[in-house]
Amino acid sequence: MKNAIRIAQRIQAAVEEIDGGAADSLVAAVATGRRVFVLGAGRTGLVLQAFAVRLRQMQLPTFIVGAPLCGAISTGDLLLIASASGGRATHAEFVRVAKAAGATLALVTADRGAPLAAEAETVVRIPSVAPGDDSRLNRLPHQPLNTLFEQALSVFFDAIVVELMVRLKVTPAFMRSRHANLE
Repeated sequence: MKNAIRIAQRIQAAVEEIDGGAADSLVAAVATGRRVFVLGAGRTGLVLQAFAVRLRQMQLPTFIVGAPLCGAISTGDLLLIASASGGRATHAEFVRVAKAAGATLALVTADRGAPLAAEAETVVRIPSVAPGDDSRLNRLPHQPLNTLFEQALSVFFDAIVVELMVRLKVTPAFMRSRHANLE
């Protein structure tokens, strides 16, 4: 299982490179946002959905963009986008609508030059393997596609949950009481 150890080491290396100040800014944005709307595509979107579940268990009003029960975004709300490229055209349109409604934007991306970063009040970069990336993470053999970003994103969001629990004084018992019981 040498590959499992290498994967875990790469996830750790990626998480260690995340800027702590940017992570703290994201914690503050989530904690103070009136409501949180999460947006991501593919496997990244699945990681965001898992994060949204934890936010709801902390009793933070959270919506998954595109889901049938998603409300209208407005002033005081936070649109949280996770995207390795930080530049999907569909995400840019959601940002335009959210900004016009008075919401703020937080972006978690792997791309230093992410196009959506210019629109965001908070940007967190999670290093990932990419062609031309001079990071120590860029060593063969690679996991396919954006796997490292998705794995590090999951660990990062779990750490954000812990920070929010401390900041908001939310206990595991409280979260457990809000855990789904129709499963």
